[in-house]
Amino acid sequence: APHYALPSLCAELPEYTNAEADAIAQAFRSGNFCSLKDIPNRLGCGSVARHRFRKVLKSREPVAACGSYSRRSAFSEFEYIPSPYSMAESIRRQERLHHESQAERFGGGAWRAAGSACPLRHEAFGRADGFSVYQSEPDPFGAAEDQALRQKWLQDAAILAGPFRPAGRNKGRAGESSSE
Repeated sequence: APHYALPSLCAELPEYTNAEADAIAQAFRSGNFCSLKDIPNRLGCGSVARHRFRKVLKSREPVAACGSYSRRSAFSEFEYIPSPYSMAESIRRQERLHHESQAERFGGGAWRAAGSACPLRHEAFGRADGFSVYQSEPDPFGAAEDQALRQKWLQDAAILAGPFRPAGRNKGRAGESSSE
């Protein structure tokens, strides 16, 4: 047989010899299926393997039929305590009201910017009569008058320039050309 097919020391041994040491090392590593509770309390030669073998046998035994479960015996009873989800909002509201009351008490009223004792020209939008120096929308009647004046100007300009005559020897509908 070739040398790679010869039995090795691992194949000749009846069981993996380092299994107990590996199980103990795995119990202390994260992300492993072995945990410290799977290791026996007293360690000795072969104690880890015996403990694991007993655990396998115990898991193969059929589970004894338990009595009927009721809801009260299966689940523990607890008192419902509502959690205040809006507590942060209520704390912010109380702080805001406290700050507003302090501003009223020490500042003599609500906060105003300096120089806001009388309204300025650009603040005239809220007047009762509706007058504003800075009216943003143009007057619709003024736009119609401008359009009528523009059309009249275009008609007057066409009269000053004379009638339209096409260029070249081709005659227009009236039979005249610019070369005549």
